[in-house]
Amino acid sequence: MLDKIKARRQKRQSSQEIDGLGDLQLRDLGLTRTALRTLVETDPAVFERQTEMAKRHGIDPEMLQRDRMELAAIVATCRDCRATRECQAHLADPSRPVDEAGFCPNHAEYSFLAGQRIT
Repeated sequence: MLDKIKARRQKRQSSQEIDGLGDLQLRDLGLTRTALRTLVETDPAVFERQTEMAKRHGIDPEMLQRDRMELAAIVATCRDCRATRECQAHLADPSRPVDEAGFCPNHAEYSFLAGQRIT
């Protein structure tokens, strides 16, 4: 229960900090206020799955870090995904080909970014 209280307090503090940012600061970050909230409030496990799936598609995770709005959109899609178990199983088996990742709602975007054909 203490962890939940701490998490709520941290979320509230982060939200206040985001609200306090000016337009120039947000522009310098390359994010909208909503996109920044998405990134700050997302569970780290989502980032881990998203990063690993991007790698499986042949995408350098640092490339996504440079386009923060693209990253925020991908993270939001991953965060709201209903195929978490299937994703975890897929990622747990490095021998599974990327074309078996059609369950991933970011599959088309990753394939596009990697210059791959969607199968």
